Amino acid sequence: MQTEQAIADVLRLAPSERAKVIEILQESLDVSDAAIDEAWRKEATNRLAAYRAGKVRSVPAEQVFARYT
Repeated sequence: MQTEQAIADVLRLAPSERAKVIEILQESLDVSDAAIDEAWRKEATNRLAAYRAGKVRSVPAEQVFARYT
């Protein structure tokens, strides 16, 4: 019941205030995990090294987007 009341209260706010609530809620869900961050850092480093070494080729963004539109 508290959740429903909170939602009702937020819906009575001005649009700019509701946007602020959304931003705060979104940030509260974006919790950093050091292990995941480290894994992505290593992955990015390895991908860049492979690109610079000529082991992988790049594809222009326009070509990628054209495949999915």
